[in-house]
Amino acid sequence: MRLRSRIIGSLLVLGGSVMLGLGAACSSGPPAPLLATYGFEEGLEGWEGRASLAPGDQGWDVQQESPSSLSNKGAAVFTVDADQGNGVVWMQKTVPISAEEMNKDADVDVEMSFTVWVEETPPTGTQVIFWAKRSAPLDKGSFIRKEPLSSSATGTEYRFIESQVSTSGGTVWLALGLETVEGTPLAVHFGDIDVQVTA
Repeated sequence: MRLRSRIIGSLLVLGGSVMLGLGAACSSGPPAPLLATYGFEEGLEGWEGRASLAPGDQGWDVQQESPSSLSNKGAAVFTVDADQGNGVVWMQKTVPISAEEMNKDADVDVEMSFTVWVEETPPTGTQVIFWAKRSAPLDKGSFIRKEPLSSSATGTEYRFIESQVSTSGGTVWLALGLETVEGTPLAVHFGDIDVQVTA
């Protein structure tokens, strides 16, 4: 299964499986947190691949790797062509807050952790990006939360926390991916994604 785009903001939906664990809320207190683990063993169900690259004819892919080279849970592999431009490539999806909060607006805290490993030394300036908001990101300018991509071939864990996220109808948008710079071909693996949402 494969995503390829040569148009800015091209969108495709990938298939596979996602495992969600929803905590039951206690009637005398706030809802229990939503805990979600995305292993990518069988694919990328529900995730949408997006890119915003300049110039807009840059080739990019997001494909599923299972089993992956590092994680038994599989991985999503982002690749950008050798003549890559400046911009972002990401995956996004919506997640429910909890069964009790469905179709309701609320302010929540979102914590996401994931492991990233790269096959080659990335160009200086390559960033890992993160998003947790009530609506989906639009382009490179949407992503403020980012950290430098480590060149570790054994994997580096990234952890992001976004506080007081306003939900939309009981859901939030999550996204993760790369901010690229001009340089060599790039292949980056994302795996072991854990999400915790607390009201």
